[in-house]
Order: sequence, then structure tokens, then C-alpha cells
Amino acid sequence: MPEKQEMSKPDYLPEVLIDREKDDSGEQLWLVEHLNEFGFYRRVRAIVAIERELEFATGGEAVTRVYSSLHKAPPDAEREALTAAITEKGRTLLLLEKLEVNAMTDELQAEALFSADVTADVKGKPLHLACHELQTEAWVGTEEGLLYLFRRAEGSGGQPLLARPADYPAVDVFSFHTEEDRKWGETVAAMREDQDLGAPAGSLRLTALDYLLGGTSLLVGDSHGGVQSWFAVRETPEDNNPRLRRIHVHEPGAGAILGFCACEANKSFAVWDEGGSVRGIHNTSERVIFEERVAAPGAKKVYYAGNAGGTLGLDAAGKLRHWWVDARHAEVSFKALFGRIWYEGFMGPKYEWQTSSGTDDVEPKYSLMPLVIGSLKGGLYALLFAIPLAVLGAIYTSEFMHRNVRAVVKPTMEVMASLPSVVLGFLGALYFAPMAAPIMPTLLAGLVICPGLFMFFGWVWQQLPPTFTGRVGPRLTLVILLALLLVGAFAATVAGPRAEALLFPATEGADPALLDPKTFLPMSEEAARKLDAGNFRIWTNGGAELARETATPQGPLPKGWWIPGGHNLFKALMWLPFALLAAWCLRSLAAVVFGGSGFWREWRGLRPGGNPLTTLRHRIAGNSRTGVWPVMVDISFSLGFAAVAGLLGLGLSWLLAPGIEGLLFSYNHPTAGRVADFRRFLTGPEGWKFNQTNSLIVGFSMGFAVIPIIYSIAEDALSTVPNQLRAASLACGASRWQTTITVVAPAAASGIFSAIVIGLGRALGETMIVVMAAGGTPVMDLEPLSGFRSLSAAIAIEMPEAPHGGTLYRTLFLGGLLLFAVTFVISTLAELVRMRLRRKLSRM
Repeated sequence: MPEKQEMSKPDYLPEVLIDREKDDSGEQLWLVEHLNEFGFYRRVRAIVAIERELEFATGGEAVTRVYSSLHKAPPDAEREALTAAITEKGRTLLLLEKLEVNAMTDELQAEALFSADVTADVKGKPLHLACHELQTEAWVGTEEGLLYLFRRAEGSGGQPLLARPADYPAVDVFSFHTEEDRKWGETVAAMREDQDLGAPAGSLRLTALDYLLGGTSLLVGDSHGGVQSWFAVRETPEDNNPRLRRIHVHEPGAGAILGFCACEANKSFAVWDEGGSVRGIHNTSERVIFEERVAAPGAKKVYYAGNAGGTLGLDAAGKLRHWWVDARHAEVSFKALFGRIWYEGFMGPKYEWQTSSGTDDVEPKYSLMPLVIGSLKGGLYALLFAIPLAVLGAIYTSEFMHRNVRAVVKPTMEVMASLPSVVLGFLGALYFAPMAAPIMPTLLAGLVICPGLFMFFGWVWQQLPPTFTGRVGPRLTLVILLALLLVGAFAATVAGPRAEALLFPATEGADPALLDPKTFLPMSEEAARKLDAGNFRIWTNGGAELARETATPQGPLPKGWWIPGGHNLFKALMWLPFALLAAWCLRSLAAVVFGGSGFWREWRGLRPGGNPLTTLRHRIAGNSRTGVWPVMVDISFSLGFAAVAGLLGLGLSWLLAPGIEGLLFSYNHPTAGRVADFRRFLTGPEGWKFNQTNSLIVGFSMGFAVIPIIYSIAEDALSTVPNQLRAASLACGASRWQTTITVVAPAAASGIFSAIVIGLGRALGETMIVVMAAGGTPVMDLEPLSGFRSLSAAIAIEMPEAPHGGTLYRTLFLGGLLLFAVTFVISTLAELVRMRLRRKLSRM
């Protein structure tokens, strides 16, 4: 078979596309047909025969407009046909027929299922018709721009009929929906002025009406050259009566729109006007595919080929014109790739990635924004897990770990970088995700308990005298740290279920039938027993609004009703600020009474002699300052002070947090009035739907791939800091930790920053872990409990099935280029920041 370039257009064009020949039998009509498969033309004899006449009750009036839709089925199958007609006196007629081929005579037989004169239901002068391809509805358009819907229903005896819905008023396509506070006529005039087409002449009239491929979008043209696309939109997912709404506004024509012809291959259409313009427009991308000119007053009729490869046009002189069309990738535009598009069947504009469909009727959705957000989302959660562990691990290895242990740990971490991504993705999807789903509160508790335990141990270790800590060797230190990790894990397993019951109670995610609609408390003791527990997975989605009115034993709950929640969680989050505030107030009050610094000033003290607690601590500790006992006394007093501040903070949180929550996070509730709802602030009105393969699992799995990279580079950067800086800091009396934070880390900041950026690049380009553990759903949110699809994952999944050279194929290549560009820009900015840090630190 020849290449596509060879067969797309032959080297010659015929002079005429219609040949007429006369012989003994009369005049014969020959059509010239182009064969795409071989790249040349052939002559085909056209035989036109009248099969039957439609039984319209026209009363002898001439028919000025007719529109018919035939159900798509094999010719010998039983089918239906819906035909609408307008007579010269403005009568509007509808006819629904059942067609069947007689098996004995091969004759086409028609049975009228419904026939009616609907002129009385149409106000104005009817001019245009459109019938749905499934024979479910018909539209009648008047000269004034009113569209009347006739919808199929079941009449008496089960017979079908078409009638106007009582709750569906006529749609005014010129003023029903305004844009920028302007009516449609003003909008078209402004668009014509922007394109130097001149001011429109005459009154605004409806001049063209037709369906787009699929029968969802309705194309509307007017006398000022305006072109609109409308389709029915649901107000809610449960709305069974969607209303027609203007969605797309296309570039106006030079004159009145004369007609449309929908392409049968995609969502494009041909439109021609009185100014002599013939254009091809893709409805979704709003791109003008081609534009040709004919002599005024324009083409009479245009046919857009089913494969979008060309058009045939009949001009005013009766000549048939032919244009080649190269409409490849017509559905792609900058807006389609990076903007919000209102697709057919959607409730509003949306970023959507959906490249596969069963038929050509469905609009392809090539928005790259969900994939870009997915890539950034995966990188974000991976770095949230990797940066603290990698950077702090590098600091500990470089500054605190014994060189013999370091000689084992660092090569081991570097070997981890060679772990295959598919192995990490396999473990994340099939092991970590099922294991983590039921114990998510325990894992969250571990993220709080383990760091807190290590910080407390580090503080205690710093208080101990060197004579004691020096006896502990590096191996024993490592054993102690591992033991602390096990203790923290055990404490998390104990505290996790209790924290779940306290912070994520089942009452805040329960079945609405079990709760009082105003107080949100259990309706009975049995319901209270069922809800006497916590459930994190249900709690995250417990605040979602009801999509429809719901019947309960307490009465119907209105649409939009929800269960407020997050009260105990807000109290727990407010406990730490209140505890710190209580500690500061206690120290400041002690300064006011006994002297010292407090409340932003120095105090002499109301009672001389100093703080009695300080005196008692010194008396218990004794005169020695080098042993362990004074340190234990100081730690005991500090813990006691912390316990008092913590209890005060808990009390303040318990008393004040509800008022603060009501002040900052209150919403109008359908049945309870103004309610406080911290959970709604976190999860939104739709809640967080818990997915087993979610962003946290991906971040955890991807962290194992990113940690070795960040760790290795950061540790090398820390190790290259001159030892003279460390020695000078230690000689000035700073501790090793103070030396690390104030001297070593700033000196190695450029290297640490580079390590993080390289780790980010690794996370953005990760493929197999995301493919296996992220769920693969292209979404725009940053919810931690939902999945996502990244650019790299989309390329890996869809590239094998993308037709070579097709739109999806090229879009995936663009996605790869975009991923490279994002990584390149981030790396460039990071390099600029690193060079600035290096110049700044070189002056130290």
C-alpha cells in the first residue's frame, strides 16, 4: 500500500464532478467519486428512485422545510424514522414511522406510529427543524430565535407520541443566556467588530439549526453571522430534566448563516454564509479547521465528508465545488490542552483527561492539567516523606555517627538507590496499601509519637554530662535509637485506636438515619452502641452533602444536608498552641512575682528572694553539677512544668476551641442553622473519599526511591565542610548540635538544596510506582487519600495503544516534552538559588 502522503491527494483534479450523458434511454447522471485507498477518481452512475411518499397531512400546501432522521440499523432490520416538515403557510407537522422490509417482496413498508400538527404549540414563524438521530426529540426553531422542544413519550395504549413538556419553556437563543452581561446580538456585534467584519445589517433572525454528531449538541446560526453550540445541562447529577444552555461561541461569519453539515468522524462541522465563506469548525476545541470562499451570495449546500477529508459545495450558479481538507488533530488547541472545557454531558467546565471511548460520538478529552497536577502531587507527597528522613539522616550520619558505623550505613543507603521501581510499586500496591488501610490512625499517631519521642530523647541526651554520654559507644547508641523506634511504634499501636475513637468518632460519619437531624446525636441507645467507636475511613467522607432528598425515620432530610464534624480534632490541634501559651504565661507570671523577664519586659519581682521552686530544685540537686543526679532533678522539674502547662492547655482548648471553631469555621446548615464544622474546612462539601491506593501510599513507596538520592548528596555536602569550622564552633563553647545547626548546615546549604531538587526531579519522572500504586485516576485535587495519574504514568499506560501519528500519540509526546520542560525550569531555578547561596556563604 502506498504511503499516506501519496494517497491523500492525486496529481490531477477533474474538471467537473457531475457528468451528464444522453443515450437512447435518456439522460444519465454520473458522479465522480474519489477513492482514498488508491488516490484516484472513478465515475459512478447515480440511480435515483422514489421508494414511497410520506403521508403528511399538508392539506395540499407546499412543503418549504423538511428534516428527517432514520434510526441507524441494517437495511433489512426494523427501524424508525422521525420526520418534521413546515409548510408554506407555517404549519408544523411531525411524523414518526416504523420501517420494515417485506421479506417476500423486498418492498419497504411503513407504518405510522404518530402523526400530528403541532402548529398551535409553536408561537411565531417556524423556519427550521432538527430531529434527534434516536427519534427521541425534535426541535422547531422560529424566525425570532425561539426553540420549541417536542419530546417522545408514551401515550395511551403504549403508543409513542411527541409532545411539548409542560415544564420546559421555549428557549430563546438570543437572550436566554447572556455573556458578560450582554445579550447575544451585542455579543455578535462586538465579535464582528474585533474581526473587522463590519456592523451587522438588519434584524437578528434565526437562519440555521442542526444537530452535531451524537445528537447532544445543537448548532444555531443567525442572520448576523453568529454561530452557537448548545446542549442540555443538568443542574445536579440526579436532575432528570436538563435544560438547554449555550456552551460554545464560535467566530462569526461574514453574512447570515445559511446552514450546517456535521462531520460523521468527529465533533467538527461545516458552516456556510451569505458572504461566500465556507468554514470547518471543531466544536470542542473551537478551532477553525479550514476556510474557503465562493462567489456571493454564498453556497447553497455543503456536504462535509464522513472521514473529514473533504467537502462538496453547490454554489449559486449550480456548480459543484470540491475542497480537500486536512483536519488531523482538529480536536486539539491550547484551550483544550490547558484550559477548562465544558464537555457534553458535564455540569460545568472541567479539566478532564479521557482519551478512550466506545464511539466517535464522545468528545475526546486531552486536558494535560490533571496529569501535570498528578505529577506535582506525587512529587509533593514523596518529598514530604523523603526530605525529613533523608536530610536528618544525612546530618546524623555526618555529624554524630561513629565512623565505623558510617562506613556500613552510607554504602547501604547508596545501594538502596538501585532498587527497581517496579519492586517498590509492587510492594506499595499489594503489600503496603492493604496493610495501611485499616490502621491509618495508628500510622498517623506514629508520625506524631515517634518524632516527639526522639526529640525528647535528644533533649535529655543533651542535658546529660559528657562523662556519662562518653561511655556510650556508637553501637550502643544505635541500639538505643532502634529501641526508641520500637517503643514509639508500640506506643502508636496502643494510642492509634484510642485516638481514632476520640478524634474520628463514628457519629460524625454515620448513617443519617441514626442521628437527630438538628443535634446530630444518636437517636436511640441502640444507635449509640453502634456508633460507640471510631472509623477514620468513614469519617473522612462523613461530611459529604446529600445529593438528593433522603427519607429517614425522623423525616425527610433535604438535599445538601450533611453531618458536621472535626470538633475533637480541632480541640486536639489547638491543644499545643494553648499549652505553649500557658507555659509562657506561667513563666511570665513567675517573673512578675519573683523577678525576671516576662511579658516582653524585665521585672524586679513583688516578692524578693527568688523563685521558691528554683530554690527547691537546687536544694534537691545538691552542690554537684557534674553527676547524673542534678540532671535527673532538672529533667523532673522540667517535665512537671510541662505537665502543668499541658493540662492548662488542654483545659483552655476544651473550653475555648468550640467558640473559636464556631467563629472561624461555621456554615449555614439546612436543618440546624449555623453550625461549626472544622472537617468541612478540611475536606470540603464533598468530603474525602478513602481510596486504598492513595497519595500517601505513593509518597511512602516513592520515598524509598528518593531518600537514597537526597541522603547521599546531602551527606557528601555536609562531609565536605572544613573541620576547622567545627573546631572553632566547639572551641567557642557550642554543643555539637548547635555547631551542626548554626555552622555546618548553613555551609552545606547549597549542596542540601541541590540534593532536594535532584530528588524532586526523580519523583516527577517516576513511572512504575505511580502506575502500580496511585490508582491511575486523573484528578485535579491534592487530597492525600485519593489517587492520581502523572504524565509519566499516562505515557507508559497509553502510548502502546495510541495510533501512530494520531492525536493521542502526539499529545503524549507533548506531555513528555512538558515534563522535561517542568523539570528543566525547576532545575534551572534551583541552580540559580544554589549559586546565590554559595556566593552568600563564601563571604562567611
